Amino acid sequence: MMRLWSAESCKWLDEYSLPDKAPLIDFDFDEGKVKLLVPSKTCVVGLVGSRICIWRRLGTRDIFSSREGLFTKGLCMRYVDPQAVVGNEDGKVRVFDMYSRKISQIIKMHPGAVSSISFSDEQLIVSGSSLGTIAISDLSSDQQVATLGTTSSAGCVVNLI
Repeated sequence: MMRLWSAESCKWLDEYSLPDKAPLIDFDFDEGKVKLLVPSKTCVVGLVGSRICIWRRLGTRDIFSSREGLFTKGLCMRYVDPQAVVGNEDGKVRVFDMYSRKISQIIKMHPGAVSSISFSDEQLIVSGSSLGTIAISDLSSDQQVATLGTTSSAGCVVNLI
């Protein structure tokens, strides 16, 4: 079970069941729709094993799995309607079109696992790796814009804002 709480009011908002008792790896939601309080359009998108789940505030749930084994081990995800971006242990991010339910892009970000990810309305993906590097890619061109690294063994980048 996943329970959603408001950080502003510290009140419980809703509760969502997870499929097949699978562990919830990461989740995100469309903040704009939550702030507008449009219950029929507000949704939470979660990474559950090798599946992406979409929970709507009115209680319905959609689930879709990766196709053709392209998405086997997701470690983190972010969602900006209509796309969900999943960081994987192979160093790539997979961009899912939530309406067609297909992978629209696969972008190599790091030589190690993608441990954290941020995705902006401006179509930039910022990801951290298990090797301590940060990479920035532009979705519109499929090109890596920048890589920030360290000469030491800094460890895993856990969180990006």
